[in-house]
Amino acid sequence: MRTGWKYEITDENKKKLMNKISSHVDWVKKSEALDLPDKVIEIREVTLNPEERRIYKEMNKELIVQIKNEDIAATTALTRLMKLREISSSFLYDENHVAHSLGDSKLKELENCIDELGKQQVIVWCNFQYEIETIESMLKKNYGENSAVTLYGKTKDKELSIQKFKSGEAQFFVAHPKSAG
Repeated sequence: MRTGWKYEITDENKKKLMNKISSHVDWVKKSEALDLPDKVIEIREVTLNPEERRIYKEMNKELIVQIKNEDIAATTALTRLMKLREISSSFLYDENHVAHSLGDSKLKELENCIDELGKQQVIVWCNFQYEIETIESMLKKNYGENSAVTLYGKTKDKELSIQKFKSGEAQFFVAHPKSAG
């Protein structure tokens, strides 16, 4: 007969663990290390332009669309969901992972949001490399070459990006959540 077991983190076990790993890690509580503003959640609705909307509806219904004489298909339900997410971000990857721009509805809304925020630092979370690169390009064009840093698979020096943002040298931090940990 199985009785199972119970795992519990006690203060004593936590101290033992911290003693074992202390030579390999630094342990800092969030309250001791970060001076973050309050979290603000604001939902903004973005209306796709007519072309984006047409492509979205077509992909959702037919599982295939044609962009610049190239068929882009979703062969599974999961692929269809990813393609719809791409389209709602105003682009679409083809089978060779080449991004095709469909418009700039979401990018314009991001610009409006940034204008409303003013000079404060901003973190922009993105899901796709194309999104990160497009946003970084827009920010550098509008706010200066050193205004934005990125953190995603193609970032050459991730620690430098983090440091530039932390020090205030860069106003914008554009990142994929998993890359930023």
